[in-house]
Amino acid sequence: MRQFILTVSTIVAVLASCWEIFQGISSIIRGELEASLFHLLVSAPILMALAVTFDYVNSQLHDDYRRMRRSLSRSKGAQIDVLHPSSPETRDTPWEDDASHTHRRP
Repeated sequence: MRQFILTVSTIVAVLASCWEIFQGISSIIRGELEASLFHLLVSAPILMALAVTFDYVNSQLHDDYRRMRRSLSRSKGAQIDVLHPSSPETRDTPWEDDASHTHRRP
């Protein structure tokens, strides 16, 4: 869920920085120098830096999560990811053929 929030935050920050660039250009066209400098030199770079930071944190979280899953699979003696659908730990579980915990008849 954190990765989703960071991805959405990155997209929002990029869109907001594009809006600030648009506002800066329109301020130049209207002849408002101070407003254009604020939009182009202050707001847009801050929002772009925020977007880059969100994207970097998101990629680091994803790498840490993949590293944790790999270390879990190695500690169990498997060379592939234990949560992968084709791994023996997932495929050959004892409750797949046991219907005692469900209401289905075999």
